[in-house]
Amino acid sequence: MAQRPHPRALLGMLATLLLVALLLPSPAVVAEDPSAYPFTFTDDSGRAVTLEAPPRRVVSLGPSNTEILYAIGAGDRLVGVDVYSDYPPEVEGLPKVGQLLEPDFERIVALRPDLVLLINLSQEHQERLRALGLNAAHINAATLADVYDRILLLGRALDREDEARRVVEEMQRRIEAVRRRVASVPPADRPRVFYEVWPDPLMTAGPGSFIHDVIELAGGENVAADAPAPWPAFSLESLVERAPQVILTPFAESVQALREDGRPGWSGFPAVRAGRIHLVDQDVVGRPGPRVAQAVEELAALFYPERFGREEAP
Repeated sequence: MAQRPHPRALLGMLATLLLVALLLPSPAVVAEDPSAYPFTFTDDSGRAVTLEAPPRRVVSLGPSNTEILYAIGAGDRLVGVDVYSDYPPEVEGLPKVGQLLEPDFERIVALRPDLVLLINLSQEHQERLRALGLNAAHINAATLADVYDRILLLGRALDREDEARRVVEEMQRRIEAVRRRVASVPPADRPRVFYEVWPDPLMTAGPGSFIHDVIELAGGENVAADAPAPWPAFSLESLVERAPQVILTPFAESVQALREDGRPGWSGFPAVRAGRIHLVDQDVVGRPGPRVAQAVEELAALFYPERFGREEAP
């Protein structure tokens, strides 16, 4: 019997989702342009955040924001990150300041940050950070368009606008290249795709999520495209009605269970009969950051291996 993924993995993954091509960073140079600051923006909790100068000491409580800072050449501004921030490799040497939903407040304060980036902290935790005198901003992209916007916002906030614009343009170029290669596929021939966000209870990615955008841009048809929420629970009965032709999951246990007929009611799905059950890298597909373009490329290659010159991936 397949082993259920550890709850700690769920915490890290869902925190990153609820909220989903990385450039090597160059040494950050803060351009002291007095006309650019103070800079005030509205974060994703609806709160106004004011920066009096380009932040020099940043704590990131979210892997996607950590990746964005490195991508725009501001990785050397980071002085602390959450335990799930593991990319790029340079991040490994940074102090860890707790989990996404359980930050280590004392350690954060000791690092003397002038900006703390959050993705899904509770309102209580956000208020505690601010009560400690810390400038905290909730930055959490929901859709692909949001990903672009948040990269540009952080570029502006950290005085790396040109670098941020180049990152976004390169992402758009790569995604557009995939879109052109699958554009000629008729709607009826596009594979019906189910993405497993969590196996029990069964959850998936619906409209308003960046994973939905990634599936559609890669030439797939998300079977949850009419779901009522970005990250909905999904019944087996609904899945039977949609008859997915491709199943994507970040859990090796799920792949094993499906291949060994270890899930009652799933064996009749076209995806299972055809062996189109794919293990995907949660850190690539499930983080709303610079590697979203890579996610589109990888899923397109799974959907259309003949068009992208690859063997059907495991």
